[in-house]
Amino acid sequence: MTICSFCLNSFPWAETDLPQLALRMREHPQGRSLPETWTRRVCDWVCPDCVQCGTALRAKPWKQSWETHRWPMLSYADFAGICGLCRKDFVFSADEQQRMYEDLAVPLEVVPNHCGECRAIVREQKRAQKRLSELKPASAGEYEEAAELLALGGRFRKAVEQLRRARNLQAEVPEKARLARRIQELIELPDSQEPFPNDAYSSNPDKFRSQLRKRAEQVDFKRKNKL
Repeated sequence: MTICSFCLNSFPWAETDLPQLALRMREHPQGRSLPETWTRRVCDWVCPDCVQCGTALRAKPWKQSWETHRWPMLSYADFAGICGLCRKDFVFSADEQQRMYEDLAVPLEVVPNHCGECRAIVREQKRAQKRLSELKPASAGEYEEAAELLALGGRFRKAVEQLRRARNLQAEVPEKARLARRIQELIELPDSQEPFPNDAYSSNPDKFRSQLRKRAEQVDFKRKNKL
């Protein structure tokens, strides 16, 4: 019997999609290392009823990478985590998991430590840092661009220095006034070499594995007790 890891209802293994899945996975490079009986022992399978009501999403394990993971994942469900940067609660949704582990082929052991907003900020800062390393300011416009890149990373003091150089090179009075206003805006902001704390920490990987382990324990309990 196969047990749904969400509703815990039992289904005959031969009447599920698992036999076809087992055959398909034998053609997968990593799937050849799976035991022949692995689909009979899975603890994260989801039944059609739970998929239809939106409890979980059915996974496509042949698109996944599970080199250090025991087995591929057969379902995705929303996971509540805490951002390691802003410390706010966020949801790692089933749709995001599907895109991350299947479309982007991110290894299954990777779990996001940060919320979507902080991930976007970090990506933007990395792009800004790369552009800043390539930029060799010589004109007013280039000094202003360097200033805004520095401001994006919270380095307002250095940004003000670059804006002052841009203002000194600017010939037009309206542009000088605009740069002066921007300088005043940045002077009032607290300078920070690091936009986020150096000790950013997230327990999301442990919490994620704990969620999967809890579901597996429920399935195993039902199997052993034949409920």
